[in-house]
Amino acid sequence: MGRLPRLPGWDYSTPAAYFITFKVHERRRVLSRVSHGNVHLSAPGRIVLTTARLLPERFSGLTIDRLVIMPDHIHAILVLEGGCETSVPCPTIHQRSSTVPASFMGTSKTAIGKVVRHWKARSTRLIRLHLLPEFRWQSRHWDRVIRDGAELWHTRRYIELNPLRWQEQGPR
Repeated sequence: MGRLPRLPGWDYSTPAAYFITFKVHERRRVLSRVSHGNVHLSAPGRIVLTTARLLPERFSGLTIDRLVIMPDHIHAILVLEGGCETSVPCPTIHQRSSTVPASFMGTSKTAIGKVVRHWKARSTRLIRLHLLPEFRWQSRHWDRVIRDGAELWHTRRYIELNPLRWQEQGPR
């Protein structure tokens, strides 16, 4: 049996930072190209970027901390209100609502899965309508609750260096 897709017992509407990855169906390279470590968005990639930029308007309390649109996948850090501000550590996976620090109090009515579903659905609709009628994402997404400031730093670095790794190692 494979790895469980979600962290057991975690409420995905808890204010925190989440590392999100999702892929184009069959890993088709239609979103961008990578050259000399730089990402050059295609028309579908620009649609994905535009829909990403609109997410905070649709979902109150959401910010996009980092984002990279690779040829066949997306990496992003999405932050739900109060999560991982630069001067405040992230809640750990062991904390629950009764033990979350004051800086994280309040509940987000937005679950991270709902954000990702909206992002994928909206971008799919627009890409199909204007560019690629057969476009689709893989049905699932991968997420990880960012547990502390060190993990946030490493995740940001991973996202920022992803185009260079793509260039050096090639796609996986």
